Amino acid sequence: MLTHTAKYRQIETNFEDFQDMRSSSFFTQFWEIFVRNLKYLTRNRKAFAAVAANSLIISLMVLSVFWKIGTFPDLYQYITPFPTDEGIKEL
Repeated sequence: MLTHTAKYRQIETNFEDFQDMRSSSFFTQFWEIFVRNLKYLTRNRKAFAAVAANSLIISLMVLSVFWKIGTFPDLYQYITPFPTDEGIKEL
């Protein structure tokens, strides 16, 4: 194994040179990663099933937390839903 690595000891690479010569926009980088992940999910059915199940479970959990968040049925026994003169006199 040393014979294979010995021939590369004299090579020095500065990766900042690659960085200076390359540039791409945020959208281009996002698009390439999106396409890569989409290809991965279409080729791997178990990964796709896991992502779909995870999305479904998380969305149902969030739905259960915020279900009927703005309704207070027992509160309407004490106040009227819309302010009226009669409601103000009762207070």
